[in-house]
Amino acid sequence: MFAPSRHHRRRRALTVAVALALLGALAPAAGAQSATVAATATATAPHAGLVGVPTTLQDNTQLYGYDVATDGTGTGYIGWIADDSAAAAATRRLHLCTLPVGATACAGGVQVIDALGVSSAAGLRVLATPAGAVSLVWFHDTSPGSVTGPRGGRLAVATSQSGGPLSAATDVADAPSFGQLLDAQIAPDGTIWTIAYKGVGTTEIEVRPGFAAAPQSLAVPYSVATTRLAFAGATAVIAVQQYGSISNPIFSAHGTAGAWSGFTPVANTWSGGSLGLAAARSGVRLVASVANASYHPAAARFTGTGFASPRLIGDPNSCTPYSHDLVGDASGRLADVSNECGAITVVNMAHAATAAIVRFSAGGTVADGDPQIASTPRGRAWVAWSVQSSTGNKLRVARVLLPALRIAKRASFAQGKVVVRGPVSCLPPVGVAVGVTRRPLHGWAVSSTSLRLDKRRFSSATLDGSRLTPGSLHTLAGRVVFTRGGKAVTRTVTRTFRSCSNP
Repeated sequence: MFAPSRHHRRRRALTVAVALALLGALAPAAGAQSATVAATATATAPHAGLVGVPTTLQDNTQLYGYDVATDGTGTGYIGWIADDSAAAAATRRLHLCTLPVGATACAGGVQVIDALGVSSAAGLRVLATPAGAVSLVWFHDTSPGSVTGPRGGRLAVATSQSGGPLSAATDVADAPSFGQLLDAQIAPDGTIWTIAYKGVGTTEIEVRPGFAAAPQSLAVPYSVATTRLAFAGATAVIAVQQYGSISNPIFSAHGTAGAWSGFTPVANTWSGGSLGLAAARSGVRLVASVANASYHPAAARFTGTGFASPRLIGDPNSCTPYSHDLVGDASGRLADVSNECGAITVVNMAHAATAAIVRFSAGGTVADGDPQIASTPRGRAWVAWSVQSSTGNKLRVARVLLPALRIAKRASFAQGKVVVRGPVSCLPPVGVAVGVTRRPLHGWAVSSTSLRLDKRRFSSATLDGSRLTPGSLHTLAGRVVFTRGGKAVTRTVTRTFRSCSNP
């Protein structure tokens, strides 16, 4: 994916402000400056990001597409198309690795089958239902069909049930000769929709609403690169990025029952940093670069007729994301992974367009594809990415804990202002900074400030999500006693949140 060469790598760890003032009686003079109350943590909570050491799935090879999905048990499925080795020509094979929750190696080893197109198989998408029905979908050309006619391409599928034996590859639909598969997604009715494309230089994409359905040709405003499909109920939504462009906007279209709108620009977006599109509990969201030279990622909400103006997600990194793989999981959140100058950047968008972010090193130069992610309701994710190797490239996968998203709840009273900072729902099994900020108004002082979790005094600056029962509901309350003369007034501000459910 194109990114301006002047951007330099800058690694930025996820940071949250943690105050270290002791709980208890505090009585500053009237009008004193605000203070944050939270006690020093007594134990280390799990950190967001990498869990253990990444696993190498294949080394010294050439990759032609890889993807990740999870089912309702939290099992991860990593599929990829690769040559037998970097030195071998026309030997493309389809691979599947099944990773149960907590696994460090592929259950039963890596399954490998013929990818049908020995020199053209590419563009893999891995799809999984909650019940564990796994479908691997990709494109390949036929011979001599692709040479002698315009419809010589094929969409192929291989399936597995819960990581069981991988079926033989089967062609399920035709496609443009020498074309490509841009995306494939499971529709609400269980059918698999695909988007195929003839290639750069053409301005038409081909939407197929199920393998047995006839393709629908849609005119696009330019040659496209990243193209994504998502569903807002029965409405299909498509977003496209211009190939090789920086400042032209993302365009989108939507359709119901075969009737499609035209493609219209998404205001205040640029094509320079790729795009992500996915459905969450809050609806379909688009993530793309904001329309200025910062290239910072912003999220826009699908309104039913188009996209609202995007809002920055809170990633001010000077290195623009080179890619996005935005996904929704069963918790209702959105998760994203991108490459930011060699830092694998994982984003938890549990609250509309606001993001919690964690980064870790790719361990080499990212090559041969964009990082991919799939997450479980609990906030455990599988992330796959590829880096340059001594010969060819290397495909890696790692367990990742999503970062916790923290926001502030503010309240103003006649005596002063109180702010409680804590997690939003749902909280993954990681640590999150919590605290109370209070600022008395003129004439008032503060005699005591305390923080309580579920009505019990909480004496830590960090709330450990791994110690909370999965799916449980909790209340974080900040209590401040304001005084003036002989009068004391107690003010309480609360935040209610839920711990992420299993798996």
